[in-house]
Amino acid sequence: MLIDKYNEDVQGKLKELRQKANEYRLMQGLSPKDRAAILKGITYEENFVKFNLVQNFKAYGMKP
Repeated sequence: MLIDKYNEDVQGKLKELRQKANEYRLMQGLSPKDRAAILKGITYEENFVKFNLVQNFKAYGMKP
């Protein structure tokens, strides 16, 4: 169960967020200020997913 959740988050949500961030990095029409603001939001989302992973590991008595 824990391995499935890990795979789902890493291969699903985090991969999707990384791809979205890379799209915004390559987008030509954005100003540096707008790009930084968008990427900051994506980074917060990534960190939240990672935080939840760590909390799940801790809930099962594992050290991440």
